[in-house]
Amino acid sequence: MIKNDPHKNISQNNDWFDEQDLRYFMTLSAREKLEQLESLNKFINQTITQENQEIWEKLQEMGY
Repeated sequence: MIKNDPHKNISQNNDWFDEQDLRYFMTLSAREKLEQLESLNKFINQTITQENQEIWEKLQEMGY
């Protein structure tokens, strides 16, 4: 996990990323980007329903 708050430079006004957010992520090292990706992946895996997980796995098998 990134030692500094990874969201400190991310817009708090909505759930969408804007250009400023993308520019911030461009300044991260490869390691920090991977840590962000792992954090997001962990969150998704903890919150996705079993039904949606099964749909996602079927889509992956189909090449999506």
